[in-house]
Amino acid sequence: MSEQSCDGLSPDQINRITEAMQDDEELALRILDEQYAAHPYDARLPMVRGPLLAGRGEYGVAGIDLRDALALAPAMHVARFMLGYLELVTSAPARAVTVWAPLLDLDSDPALQAFTQGMVLTVQDRLTEAQAAFRTGLAAGDTHPELVRLVRALEQALGIALGQQGQAEPVGSEEDAGRHWLLGGYLARH
Repeated sequence: MSEQSCDGLSPDQINRITEAMQDDEELALRILDEQYAAHPYDARLPMVRGPLLAGRGEYGVAGIDLRDALALAPAMHVARFMLGYLELVTSAPARAVTVWAPLLDLDSDPALQAFTQGMVLTVQDRLTEAQAAFRTGLAAGDTHPELVRLVRALEQALGIALGQQGQAEPVGSEEDAGRHWLLGGYLARH
């Protein structure tokens, strides 16, 4: 990202948000709310705020934020992936698959395409194929470090479900992961 994003967020503002997310969730939400009010066309803000709210169990508002991010930036593929994941965890697997559909043809991003394929195959109860897709995505590189922890955890859970204990790479402790695994460096990279 350049010194100043096209939407007006400075590197200092981005650092303030990411630091607050690690230390004080309430402060992070207040800062995100302030910045979103000041920069309503910056899709990164609802993209980051949505998963933060989902982590607090505020799924309805989180979904609105992720949809807002996609309305502002339809090519924000990570927001689409996370919206699909939110639909899945809130018991709407058919909607999740619909949300993910455009990502299945995303030849320009093989890791995200494979992660999405793994999610869809999981919904279809094709667990061995899903695990293989997750592994393919993880092997494609770390173009989406904000998703790697989730995908590794899913791949590991599939390994356990398939009776492959001990074959998956450990995900790490919750403390090691931090509370905001998705959001770690997203703002700074985009």
